[in-house]
Amino acid sequence: MGRIKEDGCLEYVGRKDFMVKIRGYRVEIEAIEAALLSLYYIKEAAVKAFEEEDTKTKYLTAYIVYASDLPPAIAELREDLKKILPDYMIPSYFVMLEKIPYTASFKIDRKALPAPVKRRPEFMPTYVAPVTELEKKLAKIWTEILGIDKVGIDDNFFALGGNSIIGVRLAAEIEKNIDMIMSAEALIKFSTITGMAKAIRKTTLKKPEQIKAGGLSSKEYLKMLATVGGSGLSTIKPGSLITGFNLKGVKTPLFWCAVAYNQHPMIVRYLEKEHPVYGIFSGQKILWSANTSKEHNNKYVKRIASYYINEILKIKTDKPYILGGNCGGAWLAAEIAFGLMKIGKKVEKICMVDWFDERFFEYDGKALLIYAGESHMNPKKFFGWGKEGWEKKFISIPKVYIIPGIKHGGYFNEPYLEEMCIQIKEFLNN
Repeated sequence: MGRIKEDGCLEYVGRKDFMVKIRGYRVEIEAIEAALLSLYYIKEAAVKAFEEEDTKTKYLTAYIVYASDLPPAIAELREDLKKILPDYMIPSYFVMLEKIPYTASFKIDRKALPAPVKRRPEFMPTYVAPVTELEKKLAKIWTEILGIDKVGIDDNFFALGGNSIIGVRLAAEIEKNIDMIMSAEALIKFSTITGMAKAIRKTTLKKPEQIKAGGLSSKEYLKMLATVGGSGLSTIKPGSLITGFNLKGVKTPLFWCAVAYNQHPMIVRYLEKEHPVYGIFSGQKILWSANTSKEHNNKYVKRIASYYINEILKIKTDKPYILGGNCGGAWLAAEIAFGLMKIGKKVEKICMVDWFDERFFEYDGKALLIYAGESHMNPKKFFGWGKEGWEKKFISIPKVYIIPGIKHGGYFNEPYLEEMCIQIKEFLNN
């Protein structure tokens, strides 16, 4: 795979057959193999992606040939990899082999790599069986979610192949069977059955009625927190749903509302480091979706906006606000922007990608409206763009930019992502 840059040069990205999507991120298999081989105690390595039959979720398995007879524990290996790779690129399972299979042309024979056997790995610490009723109940939930034969009370959830996506399912089962709510942050902190059981006994994990979260109910807030916490991105403070990028930058911050948590870093990498960016998660596909009614969605978007407005007001800044978003995130961004203006706050700029709000006709700030050329979100339908006199509907005429040849959402694929981000960058700087 490659892409043509602005100067006409072709940039090599990687082979398409070695690219896989994990938790919303595009992952290059060979990059993980290179990271494994950079560790002095690994002689050979291969990585393969598999798909869960029930959830269709993809996961990574690493195949390793150690360089010595005294290899480190897998937990140690995982920690070494975390120093090199982001969380979503860490394999869920590790399989020890005597040798990596190769084809006649000396390439890794990936078809010959066996699927991981989902049982408690031999490299785990000495098995300690659950004793109390609570420990037994938790162990039963763990084995069902992880799909392995047994779990010791001192076994680490992540060393057993757990990840943020599986963690969301685990949290849901704990809430259903034990009536306690566990956030993604709590899962990281209490990643063994022993730790989790102690937390429940001491009520460190909260019952639904104990949590307050602005316009959201406790369950709604924790569903959002589990997703944001599981993204691997840093939030601006513990328990917040807002992530932060370039926070040492001195320019006016951008508050960007996205549908998926991986979209924030995709945009940020094209912006100047002097521009702080606060990442806001829209809650789409978690609390509302395209398949639910407009009334349902409108109710949730307003409630989510209420939560974020309260959180944004806690962020100290002497600068006016800049809001932006894409798709359902743009809907939320508009709700937040006009909510801030309603309470007397200055919103200097708004950027919408594949969205429109009729309140823009009365908005006197600067606006950038970006649309995919073949999107159902059509500026001609919204405000007669392209027809003579379309500008007269606006107090302040927005800049309209069309990315031709792509459908809704296609702007997160290259080279359209870069094209979109160039427009956003210019908008921020002008």
